[in-house]
Amino acid sequence: MKELGTSRTYAIATLVFGLPLAVACSSDSSGGGGNGTPNAESPVGQEFQNIASSAGAIVATNEEAYQGLAFTAAAVGDALAGASAAPSVGPKDSHLPPCFGDGLGGTTFAYDDPTGTYTSTAIPGGPPSGVRFLVYQTSGGTPDPNNQLGTLDIVCTGTPQDLSVEVSLTTANDVEVVRASASGFIGPDSSFFSLTGFLASADGSQRVNFGELGSSVNGSSVDFFSIIDFTVGVDTFASISRNLFPTLGEEGLSINVFRGLQMFVFDFRADLFGTGGDLSGPGLFSAANEFGGGTGDLFVACFSGSYENMTVSEASAACDEFAYGEPVPIASGDIAAIQQGYDALRDMHKVVEGLAMAGVAVGQAILASQQPF
Repeated sequence: MKELGTSRTYAIATLVFGLPLAVACSSDSSGGGGNGTPNAESPVGQEFQNIASSAGAIVATNEEAYQGLAFTAAAVGDALAGASAAPSVGPKDSHLPPCFGDGLGGTTFAYDDPTGTYTSTAIPGGPPSGVRFLVYQTSGGTPDPNNQLGTLDIVCTGTPQDLSVEVSLTTANDVEVVRASASGFIGPDSSFFSLTGFLASADGSQRVNFGELGSSVNGSSVDFFSIIDFTVGVDTFASISRNLFPTLGEEGLSINVFRGLQMFVFDFRADLFGTGGDLSGPGLFSAANEFGGGTGDLFVACFSGSYENMTVSEASAACDEFAYGEPVPIASGDIAAIQQGYDALRDMHKVVEGLAMAGVAVGQAILASQQPF
């Protein structure tokens, strides 16, 4: 069986899955209320405040689970490649047979402290058509085998060319906080996945659905793009599109939020471009019957920084050329709300991207075990 290198799998998972959890820890006193809550004054500020409250609660209550999941997701590919019973590709037919061989289906993987790797065990409970990974509390990026937080179940059907993967994270309190259904193809030079699923709060009382994600990984580099849509509340939809091409030194980030099905109350968009880790661009929104009964494109804010550490600020000369008409002044409370809303969306986006990379790692392990024709 071919070996699946650790460096690429870990690099991709670390790149998209290392959560700063800014929402859980954010505090901005400018224009804000108590406990770091901003006093949003406009429709766009109020909507981002709602996003920060709803999505931020999910991220904040799962901080430890996400950190444990990040390490586990990074280890999936190598654990499968090094398992005593290697993944096997079933017969190619329309029924999408289980892609884990009989010797691996139902296997539970646990972290082995002496070797620093996940190894197969005789622990029961894994899904019959998949595998289970125990998820642990981490300290300094290292799991604590004595402190299990939950389980990560991965069910796989099909072949690398037509693959379906179900990923589910359940906490020790028996609450499913992450579920994703992925489908796509895995090749030696490129991979593509689409996902649907949800993120839930630690008690299961709040949920944000996501879907229509395209995630592509190119060759041995970490070049990729992803488009993820989130449904926050009843009728608020938020989308983050991300392009990252280290081989070209380019990066792009687009954020879209709108509320309302037949007629939006507001539509926000920010298109940021630059080199890796250095992004900037304008944020614009349209509002219907909110400012003196008028409609149109109204300047919101400037975005600058990186995907990880984005700063939202008031209008500046650098962004003025993108404004239409007379920009509406944005109060500091609105700026703070947009900042916290962005942080919340980014953290959810990173969790879903990490799940996509775990699915890619499964496909790569199966591809590596496949004998050439």
